[in-house]
Amino acid sequence: PSGAKGRFWRSIYVSATMGPAIEVDISALRDMKVGEAA
Repeated sequence: PSGAKGRFWRSIYVSATMGPAIEVDISALRDMKVGEAA
C-alpha cells in the first residue's frame, strides 16, 4: 500500500531458544557495507 513506504521493520531482536534477547541496531545494519562484516 502507499502508506507502507519507508521503514518496514521497527525493531529486530535475536535470541536463542531459552536465552535473553539482544536488540539489533537497524541503523547500524543499514549503514554497514558487506566487506565490513567479514
